[in-house]
Amino acid sequence: MNTETSNDVTIKTIYHADHSMDSRSLTWCLAQVQPMGFFLQTFTIPSDHKSAVNALWGPACGDEAVVGTLLRREGRNYDDKMIDRPTRPSRLVTVIGVKEQDGFTVFTAHGGPAAEKNEQQVRQEFADGKCTQEDVDRVTAFWKDHALSSQGM
Repeated sequence: MNTETSNDVTIKTIYHADHSMDSRSLTWCLAQVQPMGFFLQTFTIPSDHKSAVNALWGPACGDEAVVGTLLRREGRNYDDKMIDRPTRPSRLVTVIGVKEQDGFTVFTAHGGPAAEKNEQQVRQEFADGKCTQEDVDRVTAFWKDHALSSQGM
């Protein structure tokens, strides 16, 4: 278990720390989270913080729909829809995790708006009885028009 304490915020574990959000902004975001339990929250970080990196392209970011290619990112179990475009700076950040009495478990923290789970992952979850067909349909619709930058990810 990894434990990091800063500004009265204890981070027990970070599962995906590969999204280039600095610890100052992550700590600030976590300090905003209320109440206890699971959270998925999007924040605008303060102007004196370093911009985060947004790798998402598509309508959720104000872009036209994009077409990408399925590629496997290092350390991942599923292919992601990727596009050969650069990442871009973002003041908007999304953090997903669990707040507990003894600290935070962070599943992911990244620049940009919330994105749906990986489509292949959700299809496997559906096959395992862990989500609904509506979940699969929502995720499929999202990734039809979105992709992640293959540059810098």
